[in-house]
Amino acid sequence: IARVLFIIATADNITFLVDDLTLEKNSESLVMDRLKKKVDLGSQIQIKFITKQEIYAVPEFPFAVDSKIQCENLNKLVNELLKDKLSDDNGVVKKVDFDFLVNGELLRTPLDIHLTNKNVSSESNVVVEYMEATPSPEPMDCLIHDDWVSAIHSSGSWIITGCYDNSIHIWTNKGKHKTGISGHTGPVKAVQWISVSNDSATFVSGSQDQSIRVWDWDIKKGTTNCLQIGRGHERSVECISVSPDSTRFATGGWDTMLKIWSADPNYEPADKPAKKLKSETKIMPPIMTLKGHKENISSVQFINNSDLITASWDHTIKHWDGEIGGIKTEIVGNKSFFNHDYSDLNGSVITCSSDRHIRLYDLRSKEGSLVKGTYSSHTQWVTTVRWSKTEEYQFISGGYDNQMKLWDTRSPKVPLFELTGHEEKVMCSDWSNQKLILSGGADNTVRIFKNKNLLGCLVDFEYHSITVKVPGHNFTATTAVWDFISNIDVLKMNSMIKVAYNNYIFILLAGASVKCQKTLSQQSTQLTNLPFLTLSILAIYLTEGGLRSNFIKTCGIALEDS
Repeated sequence: IARVLFIIATADNITFLVDDLTLEKNSESLVMDRLKKKVDLGSQIQIKFITKQEIYAVPEFPFAVDSKIQCENLNKLVNELLKDKLSDDNGVVKKVDFDFLVNGELLRTPLDIHLTNKNVSSESNVVVEYMEATPSPEPMDCLIHDDWVSAIHSSGSWIITGCYDNSIHIWTNKGKHKTGISGHTGPVKAVQWISVSNDSATFVSGSQDQSIRVWDWDIKKGTTNCLQIGRGHERSVECISVSPDSTRFATGGWDTMLKIWSADPNYEPADKPAKKLKSETKIMPPIMTLKGHKENISSVQFINNSDLITASWDHTIKHWDGEIGGIKTEIVGNKSFFNHDYSDLNGSVITCSSDRHIRLYDLRSKEGSLVKGTYSSHTQWVTTVRWSKTEEYQFISGGYDNQMKLWDTRSPKVPLFELTGHEEKVMCSDWSNQKLILSGGADNTVRIFKNKNLLGCLVDFEYHSITVKVPGHNFTATTAVWDFISNIDVLKMNSMIKVAYNNYIFILLAGASVKCQKTLSQQSTQLTNLPFLTLSILAIYLTEGGLRSNFIKTCGIALEDS
């Protein structure tokens, strides 16, 4: 059995027909018969492949394909076209799974149906953009608690959770329990790290007991201490957000008030000195109280050091100025908002509500509908949503149907993956650490999924030393790539340097001290031919076309000019 690729050239296009044929002597008639049958199949559509991943680029002339072709056969076609590029030195061809984008939406149906749904004519060439498909997240761990898990947040190597038994717990991202913390007298509804260092960390928690507590954790000693207690809310505290510069945090709850607090344990308002309890724990008043919502504030988020966005059960999303205290803009929905998340990558807000739908709002939009997308797959209330920090199109959601889902905004009807495991409703989620998708639920567990789509993410390596030789300089790097310097090619030179090695592409981020005597005119050149005057490498990243090897674990890189 041989794989035969027929190419029929005409004045306008090239038709690719891939088929398995039994080849024998004098089998020309068999081949032509099979070919004729293929050509006589139903209507055909001319498509043109494009990709932003240069490593997978194919010729840009039109192809004629069956109008009912689906992702599976498009994948076969693109892999066939890339066979030479995907072959290693031993002739073994690596198979790559691709996703296909047609008219702004991922292909999930036969092509003709997709085009009909998008009102796109099939008479002219259809542009099909393809990219490496997102791999399925991998179940990694299950953290057992004594009660419902209602709050979760991760930072670096640490995970913090809040529970309905009034407790707070700290875990490693490998699933090891470090400490349990008591102090609240009601279920803990919100937790968030303020700062984390090698020796210590601070975090804040909010509870149905109407209080906010700021904690200090001595990592080496394993002890925790409540630094201050925030008083001011008259009902349950439901949400917390820490500002990007970690100087302030905001809270919201059932009293409909948005309150902003100082994260400085030594903060004392000029007009009202902070009180102290007998235990020397300081009672902290808010810096500012903002009125505007009419029902429970279900989520709050700093989008920069001054501006905040809140979502409420009063069917509104409000954009606040956290410096002067006013409302900048307001979005009115038709259902109670249970949760929201803002993305720095695309400037959009993702929301979830009691009608089982997830909606995408573009705050930058000045014309047309503010709702830019609706995502429907959950069968009950959706309670939590979180954007990816590195992939502008991806987000996660969780709901009362016990399901966590990973979405691409370009696939509104079908999620990329369903992350199963919870046996009761999902109450909270977190994707702050791009390598880990976390969710907590009423089954008393935190489920951890390992995100295998780490394109553009910083990844840890086991350490090995290499030397990069550049005229006039000698750089020593720490990396896990053995024999790295055997043959390095620089693919592009802008503000970053892309280095290709064994089908992996590494991006060396250059600091402000990078200077180059000339601009690269060729697509590929040897690194040793680049006449750098000074070079400060800050980090090494992996992107496009790698990240599938088992030896890749997590990434730190250090380069210094010796």
